[in-house]
Amino acid sequence: KSAGSADDAQQLQAELATLRVEKTDMWRDLAGLRAENNDLKDDLGDAKKALRQAEDSSRQAMERAESAEEKVKEMTSGDEVKQLREELKEREAKEMHLESDVAKLQHQQE
Repeated sequence: KSAGSADDAQQLQAELATLRVEKTDMWRDLAGLRAENNDLKDDLGDAKKALRQAEDSSRQAMERAESAEEKVKEMTSGDEVKQLREELKEREAKEMHLESDVAKLQHQQE
């Protein structure tokens, strides 16, 4: 019996040693997973921050575009366009009149 008990004890000690090695490996793996998890949390935090910044930038760009669009609408309102067209016609008429006067003066000098 003592030989069998010695063998049983050796076998149990070998299993215990294997379990201890496996436990050490598992703790090491767990530490690695925790580190990886922390890295992923950091990456997620960075991504969320970048997203917030992009959203803020996008919102600001949209506000600027809307403001510019309002200014364009104000500048091209019907009354203002009509007024500018009338001024342009008046200037063109003045230009034609002056060209005619210049042509008459040139003709008189000849």
